[in-house]
Amino acid sequence: MAIGTSGTNSVEVHVAGKAAHAGAAPEQGISALEEAAHIITVTRDLDLGPGRRRFHWTQVMQTGGARNMIPDSITLRGDLRDISDANVRQFEVELHKRLAVPEAPGAKVTVNVHINRPAFTADAAGLRLIALAQQHYRDAGGPELRVVPRLGGGSDAGFAGRAGVPVIELLGLPSFGAHSSGDEYVLIDAIPRRLYLAAALIRTVGRLGAVR
Repeated sequence: MAIGTSGTNSVEVHVAGKAAHAGAAPEQGISALEEAAHIITVTRDLDLGPGRRRFHWTQVMQTGGARNMIPDSITLRGDLRDISDANVRQFEVELHKRLAVPEAPGAKVTVNVHINRPAFTADAAGLRLIALAQQHYRDAGGPELRVVPRLGGGSDAGFAGRAGVPVIELLGLPSFGAHSSGDEYVLIDAIPRRLYLAAALIRTVGRLGAVR
């Protein structure tokens, strides 16, 4: 289980250059690809490492063009994780500042940052719900439920938390390898205990009412 999750946000930077023949007249063009490479280079330090803001470019989209053509259109897409909407807006300001003057004269750079899922932090009632879940899991003979301070991944818990109700995050099956190119799996021997846990929580909260 997790006391908090990161907000999930998307970053999109579009670079408009000028097409030209790559062999006959490359100097007449403005390479959107070279400008995009510059952008990636000057934004590497915007990722602050584990437990803090995470930011990585994850997609490069090119529209049109050919092998023998100076590319005139590139879109970079990135993944941004942070603990508050305010931090996301601060990141947006910083990104605009860094990319205000293109490296390639004549290139045009457009920046957009979108908030997708809000971050989540358990309140006092949520912490009591976590403690209740741990007790039920011990009663089922399971190992101690590990509680992490904050996940780098996002979830819908942020929306539920904003509704003012207690929220428990990461109640599903133990797993490994999510979003990786390797094997992704869940521990199937945990299924009976996790089903018991969900049922016990529903029964207890339904009988006692809110855990506030």
